[in-house]
Amino acid sequence: ARVALVMGNGAYDSSIGRLKNPVNDAELMADTLRALGFKVRLVTDADQKEMKKAVRDFGADLMAAGSDAIGLFYYAGHGVQVDGVNYLLPVGAQIEKEGDVEIEAVSAQSILAQMEHAPNNIDLVFLDACRNNPMTRSFRSGSRGLARVDAPRGSFVGYSTAPGDVSVDGNGDNSPYTLALAAEMRRPGASIEEVHRSVRIRVLAETNNAQTPWDSSSLTANVVLMPAASAPSATAAPAPTAAPQPAQQPVQLAALTEPAAPSQRGTALPVAAELKGSIERYLANSSGNNSNYRFLAINPAGDRIGVSTACKMRKSAYGGWGVNICSTEAEARWIALENCGKDCRLIYRGEEKIGEFEIEWR
Repeated sequence: ARVALVMGNGAYDSSIGRLKNPVNDAELMADTLRALGFKVRLVTDADQKEMKKAVRDFGADLMAAGSDAIGLFYYAGHGVQVDGVNYLLPVGAQIEKEGDVEIEAVSAQSILAQMEHAPNNIDLVFLDACRNNPMTRSFRSGSRGLARVDAPRGSFVGYSTAPGDVSVDGNGDNSPYTLALAAEMRRPGASIEEVHRSVRIRVLAETNNAQTPWDSSSLTANVVLMPAASAPSATAAPAPTAAPQPAQQPVQLAALTEPAAPSQRGTALPVAAELKGSIERYLANSSGNNSNYRFLAINPAGDRIGVSTACKMRKSAYGGWGVNICSTEAEARWIALENCGKDCRLIYRGEEKIGEFEIEWR
């Protein structure tokens, strides 16, 4: 069994500092973990009572899951350290001084304790909680970020940045850390240590070396979330069920060619018209209900260009030259990240008319 608690808090008041990405980050992580076979509790913009109840229920889930289970906790939002103890801040917390933190917040140690007391042998913790906030400027200690906590036996703890440092919320819809983590978790055959090492490389590149993800591990087993082979195992996600293919194969799309000079972000490339015609022909020729799925295209080399469209296609169809049909926005997101690499940012968002296309060049 795989059991996860995912939290994202962003709707803080001005005294703490509102964050735009944690709820998006939590939703992305929840979708990713569900695809990896986890039973997920998702909690967003929670006050202290809601957070503590979710932690207690998570502990009960772990107790019921048994010794072979993998437990995973993920948090995005504000976090602070006071006297070397890390706290996660609920929405609505009223904190004026350091002494208020223990009363108003939720200690990270209380969550680790729930995981330690459960019978399962593998626990994973990821904290994207080192955002800077105005509140700590009045603290006597002046401590930034989170304190380092060594992973308890049989566990792995990943931090979005180094101890005592702060991480960025990101300019897009997700933080650099969570975006990289969600993508790397889907890498077939990679151990969790390899996953986090790749996350570190991605985030360093994305932030111009300003943010260095950190981790502490006391795992004694090789934990792989996405198996290299299709056969499921105790520490591997079950292989996805193959979806039926369209009755008629879609038309082959021409390769997306690199322009002579990179365009600015969001600029439409000439290939958009060609894609539009190909997709319209596919819709005309395909059978069945096309109303539930999204279309995502990437260039055949697997990097540099991401294409986001509002076209709705049949699940798991493949149009050649890196064109994939995705059943959900989350599926589109990780496929784009896998194929486009760290520079691919524009992925399907929202409901639009069929035939509208956006292309991003990075």
